[in-house]
Amino acid sequence: MVIGISLIHFRKYFGLLILGCGFVPVMLAQKNIVPNGGLEKGKKGIFIASATGWKGSGTVDYYTAPLKNDPAEKPGALTGRAYAGLRFQWDYKEFMYVKLSEPLKAGMAYRYEMYIRLVHMKNVTYSLKTLSACFTHEPYKTSEVVDATNSVSYTESTGIIENYQWTEIGGTFIAQGGERYLTIGNFKPNIRKDFVKLVKFKPFIFHEAYYFIDDISLVEGVVPVRNVTVEKVVNVKTDTLAMINPDYKTGEVVPLSNIIFESASAVLLPASFDELDQLYELLSDNPKMAIQVNGHTDNQGDEKTNKTLSQERAKAVADYLVTKNIKNRIVVKGYGSSKPVAKNNTDEGRSLNRRVEFVILKQ
Repeated sequence: MVIGISLIHFRKYFGLLILGCGFVPVMLAQKNIVPNGGLEKGKKGIFIASATGWKGSGTVDYYTAPLKNDPAEKPGALTGRAYAGLRFQWDYKEFMYVKLSEPLKAGMAYRYEMYIRLVHMKNVTYSLKTLSACFTHEPYKTSEVVDATNSVSYTESTGIIENYQWTEIGGTFIAQGGERYLTIGNFKPNIRKDFVKLVKFKPFIFHEAYYFIDDISLVEGVVPVRNVTVEKVVNVKTDTLAMINPDYKTGEVVPLSNIIFESASAVLLPASFDELDQLYELLSDNPKMAIQVNGHTDNQGDEKTNKTLSQERAKAVADYLVTKNIKNRIVVKGYGSSKPVAKNNTDEGRSLNRRVEFVILKQ
């Protein structure tokens, strides 16, 4: 399963880097390819088929008003009135799916986003490590293999909770071409291994993870254009690649000095690939090695946004490695600005604090 990247609010208008006069990736305003992504259009009913365009595998719930017993500070939908509910148990899981408004274009990078909220009720005794979006040519079949080539996922090793508040997750997906269906769910072959226990066992109740879903979107994210005047990239600290040392010790923190993103974004630039390929070779040559990828920001702006961005960038690095078949050996952590290595009162100091690193967990 691909380790995708969680998202902060999508930058809908302009690209953010300059690489001379060649082609550069740029964000442009685009329509949402997910029809009825807010789930607002629909008829009266309790299942997801009541939402125009949507269908479900299992009894996927559809809500048009807050649940009476929802203890959240802001119960109900994130926006509007409608939202869905996906249930996951040890021997049962649900999916919701929709036909996209147009087929995806081969080689195009798309940005996927959705909001989720773990329900805080007595029967919800687990959280999930992973929620994913899968893109297929025909409606998803449970026998299909879901991996980095046809999905984007958000993975949190301690379970996706975020204090039972609405949380924006998603990632970047490179289309193979012609995909027409989006399916949301957990695609792990053994979902039991993806559960994280929240409370001690309680008899006489169903034990499950249950997530509300709202505001789902998929937009074209990166297209080639020429000669764009843009903002300087961040996280560039050296002119030479970090040397990947095969003799690193367990627990050692290793900085990645040439991992470059679009400004205020987690979109990796091609200049990052040489160093990431060195990290791939290290992991490939050491098949028992597991790492944690850490993302960090400076202290500019809102700290919650900084933490989300740092997590997103760490996941972008992990996602790149997973596409090269490094699987089940990477966890990610976003620290925001909480672990600076320099003072934030100068441009140079802030640049040093905007960094990605990895830690050897085992060898």
